[in-house]
Amino acid sequence: MRRLLRSLDVKIPVNGTNWALHQKDLPSQAEMDYMDAHAYRRGILDIPAPLPTLASEVAFSRIKNKPLVVSEYGTIWPDQWRGTVPLQMAAHGSRQGWNALLLYAYRQSGTSEGDIIRGAYNLFNDPVTMGVFPAAALLYRRGDLEEYTEEKLLNWSSEQLFGGQARRNGRIPFYNSGIDNYRLSATLGKVNECGFEVDKMLPGREDIRGQKGFERDLLKQLLIFNTPRTIGLSGRLRKGDTHVLGGNKVVVEQNTIGSLIFSSLDSLPIRETNSLLITAVGWGENSHTLWNHTGDIELSRGVAPVMGETLNARILLGRKNGDEARLFALSSTGKTLLKKLNNYMGSVDIKLKNSSGVLFYLVEFDSGV
Repeated sequence: MRRLLRSLDVKIPVNGTNWALHQKDLPSQAEMDYMDAHAYRRGILDIPAPLPTLASEVAFSRIKNKPLVVSEYGTIWPDQWRGTVPLQMAAHGSRQGWNALLLYAYRQSGTSEGDIIRGAYNLFNDPVTMGVFPAAALLYRRGDLEEYTEEKLLNWSSEQLFGGQARRNGRIPFYNSGIDNYRLSATLGKVNECGFEVDKMLPGREDIRGQKGFERDLLKQLLIFNTPRTIGLSGRLRKGDTHVLGGNKVVVEQNTIGSLIFSSLDSLPIRETNSLLITAVGWGENSHTLWNHTGDIELSRGVAPVMGETLNARILLGRKNGDEARLFALSSTGKTLLKKLNNYMGSVDIKLKNSSGVLFYLVEFDSGV
């Protein structure tokens, strides 16, 4: 197929299939210009190795020295944890060195029914998923998280590739156990290539815990980001929890599933940035949506309009003495000044109130004013 397209003077990169489900799909796809993957899973964060995650399913399609594009990823609807999904993929995509991430889908329903959430393939009016998207895009596209330096290689033998047993993506211990700690790749049928066995569990790495810029805390069901330009939390937020991230103190002031992310909007770290984006997104549902007691089955989809939860939180930002700051609310009509912020002893105190009805805030700093 690739030769035919090239003979027709097609210049763009060519891929054979966008969803390799089993190891037997990999050799033909590896002959193309890049690898592609699709992955859909709920965003809940308490999934331990060797159980599959969204990212470990994608890693299955990574071939050494071959670009990898994730042309579809998303949640399985309904999912109260869906706001963690773009952030999880941005973090793993950065650490693994994946080349492109495409959330699916913005809209499939045409121009009607714009005032109610219809499911995973109509995210345009979902405040939870689209609300975290700017922070996730910044994290991934500008490389706030560096790639893992240590690579683990899986060498599929010819017998494993073409033998009798089909190995499904998401069911391979090598990927499920290693996705949080190593850069994962595979080679196909290379006899002299040293690699790990398919069913071998990769060892954990306590040496990088808390140092790699993000952590998936299984017990707290929480993603924790701690990089120079992005800090924050996504997942189960608990009232009274305090997190110190890069010299900044974040205090959660309500119980919910949500995301509280702080993103520098220039090349400077948060301590020195001139502009800071704050993403404060809780739950988002149709009015009168009903869930079962465990929150994993939607009993009633609800009715229009879509309701989005804003967050209560307090942030003490470490800043240089003398910086003045202003807090703005961001909306589709622009920015509105909420208040001037005090800088006391090198700390700017920011209080977010859910009564404001704001999902996005902008902090502008004037150094030395």
